[in-house]
Amino acid sequence: MVAGSVTDSATLDDAIAGQDFVFAALSGDLPTYAQAIVDAMKGSGAKFKTKVY
Repeated sequence: MVAGSVTDSATLDDAIAGQDFVFAALSGDLPTYAQAIVDAMKGSGAKFKTKVY
């Protein structure tokens, strides 16, 4: 588990690097936060599947 701001790209990049999956529980500015996560995952070369409940 990593605590930090989803808008801090350096922290987000470090948190996602080498991970098998990413789970994010978000509230607030969802489009901005989700895009930051997707961008970081794409930058890390991670494969991803999005599921919204």
